[in-house]
Amino acid sequence: METAPPPEAFSLDAIRPLVALARVDGRDIHAVFRCPTTATVEQVHWRAPPAGVSAVTAQLKATSTLYGVRTQVNGLVRGMLGYGTLGRWARMAADATLAGQHPGAQLATDEEEQGIVDAFRSVAHRFEWTGRSWVHRVDEPVGALEARVAGGPELTGYDRDVASRMVVAVASAHGGISDEERSHLLDIFEDAGSLERLLGRPPLTDAELAETTRGATRRALLAVTWSMALCDEHFDPAEQAVLERFARALGIGLEEQIAIQQEAQVFVVEQLLERTLAWGAHDATARQQLAGLADRIGMSRGMLERTEARFLKKTRGG
Repeated sequence: METAPPPEAFSLDAIRPLVALARVDGRDIHAVFRCPTTATVEQVHWRAPPAGVSAVTAQLKATSTLYGVRTQVNGLVRGMLGYGTLGRWARMAADATLAGQHPGAQLATDEEEQGIVDAFRSVAHRFEWTGRSWVHRVDEPVGALEARVAGGPELTGYDRDVASRMVVAVASAHGGISDEERSHLLDIFEDAGSLERLLGRPPLTDAELAETTRGATRRALLAVTWSMALCDEHFDPAEQAVLERFARALGIGLEEQIAIQQEAQVFVVEQLLERTLAWGAHDATARQQLAGLADRIGMSRGMLERTEARFLKKTRGG
């Protein structure tokens, strides 16, 4: 069993060398942690709790709306589309550096500084405390969906175009793009102009989908659109119908469709586990929240229990 890091490992001074970007919007904190040794990047979207509310309570409340999970999915999509690991967050960090500002030093209040520490706690199990500093774990296991999407073959220009339109189609399956969906899409695409051009494109045809690169690329396209759909608070039959049509046009059989859907379900549940267990909130309330999520995204109780058990084993030195 691994020894837990000491309290001083979770001080801002200990974490500061990892902070590639810390952007504060009200109570929302967007943080990017970059290991100086391996250059591995982890990004987090965190909401600082109001005064008098514990971080555990705030994060359990957040899980009911999939808060923060969509950010991880957006990161996968950006990487797939060739916008880079950090996307527009990295560009903001570069702008701050050129202006002579340290991106991690922009926090003005104790509350905001604590928010950065809290955000790091949610991904701390992916790092190792050496006694003097944090380094990213070399043997950090990668989930099946992340391996399929981030570790898959490089997309052609045509594949990226189709992938972008698939993402927009899933987001607009309800008959339009809500303000919330637009905000998420703007986190993925380079700028508002790019999004507007995509929204102006006609619906994808089966023939267009059938021209994408065969094999692993097509499976990655379906995986990332499934994960996005499950992050929607209003996932419904309309979105599922779009995904099933995509799968048929991509030539993905029913057995593989089910496997990809399950990978997306596991990924979403693991993101929520990551945020609650970072605070030791492995209690009846947390489990109830997870059960509610599993019911909403169509995950069986048995699969939820296996996902929870495997995540605990993975993050606690099993």
